[in-house]
Amino acid sequence: MTKRRILFAPLGYFLSHLSRCLAVADVLKERGHDIGFVCVPKDAAWLASLGYQVFPAYSMPAGDIMAYGAPFEYQQKYLGSKFSAISSRSFGIERMVKDDLAIYACFKPDLLVWSGRPTAPATASLQGIAAVGINNLSMPIDNQPACDVSTDAQGRTTLELHFKKELRDFLAQAIQKSDQYLCYVRAIPWIVPGLPVLENKAMLALLGRPVHHYVGQLHWRGWDAMRQPEAGRYEHKTVILVTLGSTFPFADIARHVLSAFVAERYHVIVNTGDQFVIDQQDAKGSHEVLPLICLRAYLQISHVVLHHGGHGTTMEVLNAGLPSVVIPFNGDQIDITLRLEQFGCALRIGKYPGDISAGEVARALHTVLDDTTYRDNAQRFSQELARWPDGATMAADLIEKHELQMQNFTKPMASKADTRGATEVSRP
Repeated sequence: MTKRRILFAPLGYFLSHLSRCLAVADVLKERGHDIGFVCVPKDAAWLASLGYQVFPAYSMPAGDIMAYGAPFEYQQKYLGSKFSAISSRSFGIERMVKDDLAIYACFKPDLLVWSGRPTAPATASLQGIAAVGINNLSMPIDNQPACDVSTDAQGRTTLELHFKKELRDFLAQAIQKSDQYLCYVRAIPWIVPGLPVLENKAMLALLGRPVHHYVGQLHWRGWDAMRQPEAGRYEHKTVILVTLGSTFPFADIARHVLSAFVAERYHVIVNTGDQFVIDQQDAKGSHEVLPLICLRAYLQISHVVLHHGGHGTTMEVLNAGLPSVVIPFNGDQIDITLRLEQFGCALRIGKYPGDISAGEVARALHTVLDDTTYRDNAQRFSQELARWPDGATMAADLIEKHELQMQNFTKPMASKADTRGATEVSRP
């Protein structure tokens, strides 16, 4: 494969998007490609230390879009008095677009790989840059500007509607002048980091049914260098692992578990991230609060997991064959959680997280620990994932292949019929 300049554009502030990009970028870098990363300023030094060219850029602050993709009622509760002011909120689309264009001019990418940065598909199209997406199917709306859909069936005010309006208003003139924009965006192939049975294929109808390839789990090897569990420390203990992602805004959920399972036979481990913070002093006895752990290693010594239903976390939990209690809040979490419940490997607490009591959390965890069918069902997913090839290698192969195919969409098109008949490709 000819050496190419490949630019990754993950959604800023979200470790899930960044780590899945890193999993694939590591493989492509080893193959000799020049790799660049669009990133938020706080991640620039870290990514540079990993050997990547970095381009700090503006991204909507995580706090501004924390409720993005959440049900209407959740948005109302979480935003409180700010909810009524959504219509006057600026997401900084103009600033993001200008940063995109400046980075393209500097790095001159042959290919853009985007995972969540909402302006990337539009700006790549208008600049004639080939693109590939990394995205699960359960929540394509926040990653696909061509899809004008509200999360509220009644069309009531939501963050999504105002975000899309700002994006549409700013890019409207440029898009209207481009006779290939919609064809290009809908023709971008997708790499889906998951299993077909967990993905919501109905969402594809909203996107023109792009070519999409399932690659199983995208595990970034960098996590394996993080903190490992102490050998022998957890013997004869029932270990409850609480991992709520880096941006889950309800720290009381973790405190509920710490306070409910104080008996000697239990050991609670709370894994925190950048913005989900809880103090070690909240832990009782031998319980632990640990940032940035090797999640895969800690899952091996756990008996049950309490998590938020994020795509990356869910895949790690299923890979370990562990049962779970899931409390979803936003984005794809609710859809993913419904599927976990459907397959009998998780128990869902389907309430606004801020309204869930300590008793409800404790009862759910006891139910999953006592009923072995949850573990049995989770083990089936673990066995299936064990049969899949390495996801990052598969994704890198597909990116190299599609970089050539997408060149057809960086030139003026005579017809929009070229995007019809897109197909789905599963595990080889």
